[in-house]
Amino acid sequence: MPDMHGTKLVPILIEKFPDCKVIMVTAYNDMEPAVSTINEVAFDYVRKPYSKPELFSKINRAFKDV
Repeated sequence: MPDMHGTKLVPILIEKFPDCKVIMVTAYNDMEPAVSTINEVAFDYVRKPYSKPELFSKINRAFKDV
C-alpha cells in the first residue's frame, strides 16, 4: 500500500468498523510488526505466499467467531 503501512491501517479499520475481523496478509520476514498489530487488534494473519486452504480456514474461523 503506498503511503500507509498495513499495521497502521488495521487500528483505523477497527475503530471505524468495530465488528470487523481483520486478517492481515503479510510478506514480512520479520514478523514483529505484524505480531504486535495482531496482538493489539487484528484477528489473525497469513504470511505470503499463502495457501488458499490456510486463508479460507482463517476466514471461516473469523465468521464463526462473530
